[in-house]
Amino acid sequence: MNPAPLLPSLPGFIKRSCALLAALVSLAFAGNAEAARGRPYINAAGTTFVTDTGTLIRGAIISTETGNVPALSAVQGIKTRGLNAIHCYAERADYGYAAGRHSAALDQVVQMTRDNDLYLVITIGGGGVNAAFIQDFWTFYAPRYANETHVIYEIQNEPVVRPPVSASVIDMEKAAWNIIRAAAPHTPVLLMSYTIFQNASGVLADIAALGSTIDWTNAAIAFHGYGEYGPDATRTCLQAVMNAGYACFQTEFYRWPWGTGDFALVDPPSLYQSVDETGDLERLGVSWLTFLSLGRVMDDTRFKDRLDNGGIVWTPDFGAWPSGSRSVYGNGGEPRAIRSTVTTRIEAEDFDNGGPGIAYHDTTSGNSGNQYRPGEDVDIQATSDTGGGYNVGWIAAGEWLGYTLNVKNPGRYTLNVRVAAPTASGSLRLRLAGVDLTGAWAVPATGDYQTWSTLSKTVDLVPGQQILRFETIASGFNLNWIEFVPVASGLVANGTYKIVNRNSGKAMDVVNASTANGAKIQQWGYAGTGNQQWVFTHRGANQYTITSARTGKAIDQAAGLVLSGDHIQMYSLNSSSANQRWIPVPTDSGYYKLVSANTGLVLVVADSSTANGARIIQQEFSDLPGQQWQVAAPSDPAPQAWRLQWFGTREDADDAANLAAPAKDGIANLLKLATGDGTADPRVPGTEPGEIALDEPGEFLEFTWSRNKAAFADGVVFTVTWSDTLAPESWSAAGVVVTRVEDQGATERVTIAIPRGEGDRRFARLEVTADGQTAVTTPQGVTTLRLPGDGATGVIGINLIAKPAYTGPVSAVDANTVTVDTVDLDRRMDAGRAYALLVTGGSHAGVHTRITGRDGSVLTLADDFTGRLTPGEDTIRITELPTLLDLFGVGGEVLTGGPAATADLVMVRDSTGSDEPLSLYYATGGINGTGWRAAGKGSQDFGSYPIYFTDGVSVLKRSPGPAGIELTGSVQEARVHLVVEEGFVAYATVFAAGVTLGTSDFYQADRPDRSIRAGTAASADHIHFDADGDGILETWYYANGGLNGVGWRRVGGGSAPCDSVEVPSGFFILRKSPPVTIERDRPW
Repeated sequence: MNPAPLLPSLPGFIKRSCALLAALVSLAFAGNAEAARGRPYINAAGTTFVTDTGTLIRGAIISTETGNVPALSAVQGIKTRGLNAIHCYAERADYGYAAGRHSAALDQVVQMTRDNDLYLVITIGGGGVNAAFIQDFWTFYAPRYANETHVIYEIQNEPVVRPPVSASVIDMEKAAWNIIRAAAPHTPVLLMSYTIFQNASGVLADIAALGSTIDWTNAAIAFHGYGEYGPDATRTCLQAVMNAGYACFQTEFYRWPWGTGDFALVDPPSLYQSVDETGDLERLGVSWLTFLSLGRVMDDTRFKDRLDNGGIVWTPDFGAWPSGSRSVYGNGGEPRAIRSTVTTRIEAEDFDNGGPGIAYHDTTSGNSGNQYRPGEDVDIQATSDTGGGYNVGWIAAGEWLGYTLNVKNPGRYTLNVRVAAPTASGSLRLRLAGVDLTGAWAVPATGDYQTWSTLSKTVDLVPGQQILRFETIASGFNLNWIEFVPVASGLVANGTYKIVNRNSGKAMDVVNASTANGAKIQQWGYAGTGNQQWVFTHRGANQYTITSARTGKAIDQAAGLVLSGDHIQMYSLNSSSANQRWIPVPTDSGYYKLVSANTGLVLVVADSSTANGARIIQQEFSDLPGQQWQVAAPSDPAPQAWRLQWFGTREDADDAANLAAPAKDGIANLLKLATGDGTADPRVPGTEPGEIALDEPGEFLEFTWSRNKAAFADGVVFTVTWSDTLAPESWSAAGVVVTRVEDQGATERVTIAIPRGEGDRRFARLEVTADGQTAVTTPQGVTTLRLPGDGATGVIGINLIAKPAYTGPVSAVDANTVTVDTVDLDRRMDAGRAYALLVTGGSHAGVHTRITGRDGSVLTLADDFTGRLTPGEDTIRITELPTLLDLFGVGGEVLTGGPAATADLVMVRDSTGSDEPLSLYYATGGINGTGWRAAGKGSQDFGSYPIYFTDGVSVLKRSPGPAGIELTGSVQEARVHLVVEEGFVAYATVFAAGVTLGTSDFYQADRPDRSIRAGTAASADHIHFDADGDGILETWYYANGGLNGVGWRRVGGGSAPCDSVEVPSGFFILRKSPPVTIERDRPW
């Protein structure tokens, strides 16, 4: 839903004044009206509003939401594309202005459409319910255009996603109706404007709730063409609502071509005319408005060509295209469906209605056989073929016949053509949607014009409504029928297989061997386990369901995840569902592309990775080897040591790697074996993956871990490596010295000394190797945070180092509580410390929150984690939060204390609840005593105040000279979601050094849900940070036009580009528009 209006409600007397002014303006505007088209009316069939001449209303979109007005030439241009209307998203509540703000622009649109004999549908853009704005909008505009006979009012674009709606929405629709009817009693009105229109009972319940308020003789239900069940479900709902006696009007729809998806929804690349929906609307007699803009309907690849290839024509109000009419002959007027479960036969004589040039071309006039359809020019005669009936004869070169089909199930079919020919002189061609299916296809001699034979070819079909065109290249044969038969056997024999990626050589695998619905799919080194074996079951037309040999669950395309880059999942088998059907398309050398029957996208390893754990996603078809899969018979694992059969390894594991083979007992994890935790339960984390500390002089790092003595004796190799940068290629074992080994029975505690180095960072990790398999622990390390002095402000980010109390799965999630019942949290978590929870693995990686309480193994969280953490799939890290004392010690250790007016200041947001900025200092006596205090908070002690790991911390070091703060602990892993609310908040970046405003992803034009808002210095979201170290926070924003151009700018800096300004380790965001989530990966 839209947020509440940004402007307060107008006082009553102002509202009344505005209403009077609107009425006066309306009278003046109407007084200038010239002759316009007559008012639309509901047709005799009661299905929809039609024009004054009885034709359907068909249109494209514009927006005046920002005051823009389309060019007159663009408005006039759509008349050459068979359209007679414009759908205008006039204004919207979430843009922060009052209703009527862009009346001048809308006046121009009303004038242009009137002058050009076009209808105009006016609505409020955006979505959701802002009742105050909706009432103000119609109070202003309903009287203004009441006398414009070409205008239709649509109350609100997408107030809800789907029916049935809440009482508040019904109240809004009724209130807006009453406002409109009081001012414009004759203007047609469209109500509800559902996003998804696939629940007829819900729609009828909403209509009943509207009650007698609505006069349905001059009103209709508006709906859009979206929804998880596709056009067929929308059509079913539409028919039910119309059959109940209510007119309908499609006010928004579009679709992108099958096999594409490398864009965000509603981005320009996705906007193509939906042929299937247009065909349904034309056959049902329902007016429609496409979501294509004026310019896009003039792009033939998006609009005209698609309708031509789908055989959709009508008699336009203007222009010569699409001139004529066309319909399916027989079959109830519906396109003949091609399905993977049945044979579809098209009798040659059942070509479409529409006449010469539309449905067929015949070189002679009249029907030479005078049979079946004597009024057409196609020559038809009775046939002696099996089954009787008719055939098309007297066929001449250059003639063609057209048939409207709808391929419901893409895939592989046998195309059969029934012909008879006395000699081998003839040849033919078949095209589908303009694509040549057959090439020139010679017709062999059968002996006579009534001696019949069947020609066959294998063809691959894509989905949707399309025209099949039968073309004659050379004469000398008769035609009886054309047939599509789904292949009975696909390219892969039914059976169990491993699926191995050509690029990486690794097998398709279920993440964490999960058995849950929604489990994600990855690649992993093949070990012959059940979660790496897949059952291919042919479902017709070379479509397969692919199910896990272990669970029987299917590789599934989750509802709504239909774009390139979206993950796939495992889900309970529904063999008839297109989102669980996959088409193997051969490449070479036994490899296949696995193509979704639902979207046409193919399965691929994300980023062409060769790493274990890389996710399987869907992507547009290309020649990448990462899209190619070997479907091969499973075999036992290659002969290796017992360990590799008993446990898997993971290159990026800490102490919880992937599960053991389900049929085995023993160690589930290489790191558990190496560190001495011999449990077979893979859910139980083992010994902590190393501990880091500074030795007393601070010259060395000490890294300590537990080692299983038996594993060490059995040849498991232990190596400690170090790095300054954490870059994959930077890890080295040089300079590492064992300083002590402490006997602890079955294990021994080993300590390694590592040179401190000259840089600000050094990290260490443990690598263990057995039989050529290597696993590594999470890096541990130290980071020095440098602060300037002499009155300069420094910024630090503490998110690089964490002190984990637990890493692993959870067993239950219930609202704002999670349960970790496999370890002793009393031992791991200090009751006097503050902790945070970060999801580090699985589909929700990056989500985090503060832990506000604990009762044994049950954690209470600051946020509801329903749907944000999946037990058994996602992994978490419980991280101890550092306090002011941890970071800065007491006064004099790092920062200089004193009164608030002169002491060094630590500035951070109050993330414990108020979100207000805090200025913290170390008091050294006086009325506020001694210790950490907050300016304005008196003597309240802040020494134990926790710094949340995503917070930005600014330090104003008034005292002379620089200082350094050393943090030790585990490197923060995975990505972090920074949820940026409205108002003033502060966060730390997780950027590497050298990232600038231009190279950051604060602003993403194609991802508004992941981006700050652009605008002017006054309207854009603001980012605050100190770029030059002078202690003053500058303000930065992304300009989107006007005097200051486009790009990053500094408030007060005019049009000077700021894209190269480096982002420091902390920053503040002043968020003016609705909340977003900014996702950041770790910086190495």
